[in-house]
Amino acid sequence: MSKKSYLIPRRTFLRGVGASLALPSLEIMSPALSYAKTSPTKKALRMAVLFKGAGVNPSSWDITGANETEFTLSKLLSPLENNKKDIIILRNIDADQRANGGHPHAPVAFMTGQLRKSRLIQRHSFDQIIADHVGRETPIKSLALRSDVYLDANDPSENFISYDSEGKHLPVEDKPEILFNRLFKGFHNGDFRKHTSSVLDKVKDSYAAITRKASSQDKQVLQQYLQSIRDVERDIEKFKAQNNPAREARLNEIRPVSPANNIGERTRAMLELMALAFWTDMTRVSTLMMAHTESRSTFEFLGINDELHMLSHFVRTRNRSSGLSGYDKINHWYIQQFGRFIDRLKSLKDSDGTVFDNSAILFGSGIKHGDYHSVSDLPLVLAGGGGGKILPGRYVEY
Repeated sequence: MSKKSYLIPRRTFLRGVGASLALPSLEIMSPALSYAKTSPTKKALRMAVLFKGAGVNPSSWDITGANETEFTLSKLLSPLENNKKDIIILRNIDADQRANGGHPHAPVAFMTGQLRKSRLIQRHSFDQIIADHVGRETPIKSLALRSDVYLDANDPSENFISYDSEGKHLPVEDKPEILFNRLFKGFHNGDFRKHTSSVLDKVKDSYAAITRKASSQDKQVLQQYLQSIRDVERDIEKFKAQNNPAREARLNEIRPVSPANNIGERTRAMLELMALAFWTDMTRVSTLMMAHTESRSTFEFLGINDELHMLSHFVRTRNRSSGLSGYDKINHWYIQQFGRFIDRLKSLKDSDGTVFDNSAILFGSGIKHGDYHSVSDLPLVLAGGGGGKILPGRYVEY
């Protein structure tokens, strides 16, 4: 018997009746992709874009009196205090100035660098340029997601940020349970849902076979992985239970679609599924529209009943009950979710280091001043190690 016969392929799945789960990197996988022996040229590098529409309050976002390595985070960026060494604050990066003054160009320009061509056809977005090169190496070429389900029926170009080489927008998923089905097959089947409470029930035999070969470190990774799947599954079921199916069915007949009230749970679920998709190498490119550029979402879980878009016009709505404080509170919450996503990727062990070490994550908005819709000095934060190509812990002015 070959001394390497214990190894299993990287593209290994736990399999059961009607279910399969991709595995994270383990020591028992082929040497070229094991923890200690990954070749620098074989790193699985990931890219995520978190688009937060509706801009910010510049006075709460901007950092003052800083240099590249010594800076104090602003009010809105303060949730990233424990991640200062993980991020780069980017300043003075502008969009095309012809996009100034309104919403329509912001989402398109954010990912293409150019004004929209029409309401339907745009230019190739940079996430898809990357996906065209690396997408063939994973089961799913890329993910295009949204957690803010508001759609502008009058101007479809505001609803998307990812465009293929022909300028057509990518289909976008806004339901975590469907994304879960796509990533971890089996739950999309009604009979399967009826007869099992967990996709884990269908993979116990193959899990046992793999763990017999696994080192103690691999067993810890597998336990963490399977617990993560169970946690996501529980969160999705909780999310579904809070919805009113009859109301949702009726809303689906109305355009534009009003947002669900649980944008918080939806955002956290999408970020967790993105992290697991990266960890299992199901995909290496993903975007998430966390907030539409004209978002009608409300944030009752933060004690805010006013719509985000209305609050973003904080100069004109300064006398509203939520006003600027509500706008800042919502943006502060979004930064918190960004920080949680960073920490989640840092907790997931990769072929060398962590998933965070081998990722580039861009957080930002297509406009700066929420009320004036300015496109100069966009609010942007870059995180991740980029496989050693990114040097974080800096404040960079261009």
